[in-house]
Amino acid sequence: MAAQYYNVEIRVSNGLNYDDVIRPKTITQNITDLLDNNKIKLSWLPIAALGNHSSVGTIVAAKNTSDLLLTLDTWLTNIGYDKQNHEDDFRLARSGKYFSVFAESIIITCGDDHRIYYSEQGGIIEPSGTVTLENGDRLEYSHYNDGIGCHVWGIVNNTYADATATEKGVVKLAVESEIKAGTDTTKAVTPAGAKKAASEHHPNSNVAAGTYKSVTVDSRGHVTAGSNPTTLAGYGITDAAPASHVTSRGNAHSDATPSESGFMSSADKNKLDGIASGANNYTHPTYTQKSLDLGTNETIDALTVDGTGHVTAATKQTIRAGTENLDGLLQLATEAEAKQGMLQLKAISPLRVRNLLSVFGPMIPMGNILPDMTTEENRALNPAGKLFLYTG
Repeated sequence: MAAQYYNVEIRVSNGLNYDDVIRPKTITQNITDLLDNNKIKLSWLPIAALGNHSSVGTIVAAKNTSDLLLTLDTWLTNIGYDKQNHEDDFRLARSGKYFSVFAESIIITCGDDHRIYYSEQGGIIEPSGTVTLENGDRLEYSHYNDGIGCHVWGIVNNTYADATATEKGVVKLAVESEIKAGTDTTKAVTPAGAKKAASEHHPNSNVAAGTYKSVTVDSRGHVTAGSNPTTLAGYGITDAAPASHVTSRGNAHSDATPSESGFMSSADKNKLDGIASGANNYTHPTYTQKSLDLGTNETIDALTVDGTGHVTAATKQTIRAGTENLDGLLQLATEAEAKQGMLQLKAISPLRVRNLLSVFGPMIPMGNILPDMTTEENRALNPAGKLFLYTG
């Protein structure tokens, strides 16, 4: 029998229905510290996820379901349940009680009049059959089935599978050396790691190292060839005269005229020599430095700039507080303020949210059928803001 998977949602009432869904955000830290066999630690599960279930004890060695039932009955008797005089209440009290497994591998033998449901080993384990549990699993007592006359157990297996190209799962981030090597097919690369690897990677152009006066560049900016020409033709210059065209006095061309290029005449050279050094040299106006001190919750409001581009004045303003309609600064609520739930102008950190779930979790109803909201009476029992843990 194939393993079964279920989605869990936290629904919140809006006073009319439970259509609003709270979707918790997965953070990397929640999946980087799994047990050695990729199972989730039970301490990560909020109380709301366990509902009214109770932990009876731990299994650290091979056990028989009959022995576990005896341990369960002894535990119920010690907390006040009367098996001898109130058999029905006692049977009901057994349901939802589980044993946590804290060992690498434990073999549970199904005792007489017992039955274990475990899909990973073929579905139903009949009496005298065995089931292998791993560290992090739970063996849960479900109920006593009068129809088949046996005690029914269930296995909670919380393994996180590794991610593949076709299946979602847990994936580890590659380190820089693994990114450079480019051989690992099981790890993920962050955008920052990919960018760095791309910027540092340069294909071999097969051009020997050296200094070149003429190079060939491809469409990606890579040098694919280089040379050192010694002639104008080698550089592809077509509008210059070779050295053989000019005498020792440089008289290969006439003096330049307003309409024709040529050599500079002595008269023009005298004119240039007569221009004073630094003529028309522009001096930028002097500027007095301005400063503006900003407090923790302050920012620049406006700047005054003159015709030369200098800032001549500046004003500041206090950053406004954020509201439901305006962006702005928000202060984090304390644990007491988060539990009180009366402030509208403060935010709650992820730690406070988890603490609230742990404190109020047992108060959250859970099931695979949403509460009926069609009558005034039912809407009064499920006011806006009330949570419901929906399993579907």
